[in-house]
Amino acid sequence: MSRRHPHPSVYLLLILPFGVIGGYLQVSIAYLLAHAGVSVDKIAALIAVSYLPHTWKFLWAPIADITLESAGPGTCSPACSRRSAYGQPRRCPPPPPGSRR
Repeated sequence: MSRRHPHPSVYLLLILPFGVIGGYLQVSIAYLLAHAGVSVDKIAALIAVSYLPHTWKFLWAPIADITLESAGPGTCSPACSRRSAYGQPRRCPPPPPGSRR
């Protein structure tokens, strides 16, 4: 019996939120912080801290594989991404007085 595997585009949909949230932090938030006068060192530290959860994937992955059912990650991932996206600001703050756009 041959087993059918999902098309690779399914995995694209599951990994997409990681790239969107990371890109939002590294580009948009970093740009706004720089224009608000935050130092580059502090912006770099914020981005470095955002990678900290990804360093623990090697511990989390085996636990998730053993304990979650096969439908668990596919159901949990979009729900968690939705929750984190709703916490993002809806509009950009206005630029500080005297700054160029």
